[in-house]
Order: sequence, then C-alpha cells, then structure tokens
Amino acid sequence: MTASLIAVIGATGRLGGRVARHMTFADATAAAGVEHLAYVSFYGAAPDSTFMLARDHYATEQDIRASGVSFTFLRYSRYSDFMTAMARTVVRASTRSLT
Repeated sequence: MTASLIAVIGATGRLGGRVARHMTFADATAAAGVEHLAYVSFYGAAPDSTFMLARDHYATEQDIRASGVSFTFLRYSRYSDFMTAMARTVVRASTRSLT
C-alpha cells in the first residue's frame, strides 16, 4: 500500500547536515510512490538568504521539485518553538535591566 500524502517537518541538527537528511527522505518518498509531499519550509527560502536555515529549506525544495512528486511548500515566517525561546530571552533581558 502506498501513501497518497506525506507531510514533512524539517530535521533538526547542525547547518548542512539537515539538507542531506531532507534529501534522503524526499528521495525515499519518490521511490515509495507517494503521490504528494507537503513540506514545512520557511518564508524567503533562497540560496542567498541571510537566514542560514532558509538556505537549507531552499535546497530541500529544489530536491523535492526534482523528485517528480507533486508537492506543497508551507512557508512559515516563524517557528513557534523559536518564538517561545525568543520571548524568554526578551523577558530575561528586561528583568535584568530593571534591577
């Protein structure tokens, strides 16, 4: 039995290593006959993005395009876990500056 849709959220890890893991997954998806791949990417994904992870997402998108599988790219502008960490940092900094 072949899945008709698979959704992918990017791998964690150091810059550069993520792309290889993403490509392995995208290639395996195509080989398995999956009909449609939904990939959680990043807004502004481009090879020259100033945000390093956006470069990884761009590379993954290119591999998915080349795989021949139909796809949807969901381009978030922020990740919820990143926003939580950023909020904690702001609160800590604000607390220190008040004392």
